Amino acid sequence: MNELKHKVKAVIFDMDGTIVKTEHIWGKVVIDVLAECGIRTLNDEQKSQLQSLSGVGMEYSCRFVKEKFGLKQSSQELLDRKVALAHLSKVLSCSIQSSSWSTFRQALQQMQTN
Repeated sequence: MNELKHKVKAVIFDMDGTIVKTEHIWGKVVIDVLAECGIRTLNDEQKSQLQSLSGVGMEYSCRFVKEKFGLKQSSQELLDRKVALAHLSKVLSCSIQSSSWSTFRQALQQMQTN
């Protein structure tokens, strides 16, 4: 464990959209989950409410969607389906944004030289 402390100089937490862009995938996944629950069209207010979920935790967003749309599925069922659809959408293998990658690479090189 002590060896690891000496080798690790930095830890990067990617807040969605910083290095890896996935928000658009999660937005589509919510729409797909709603469609599976029988809600296939959204009015402007509903679309706005869904957009307001950007950056919030998945548990909260699933409780919010269940409440706002009056779904019979449990929050956990919605969460499980959301994760399954995200994996199908390859959310874990999305592309790295080139401008962010360049900045990230420069910062990493600087950390390695210090």
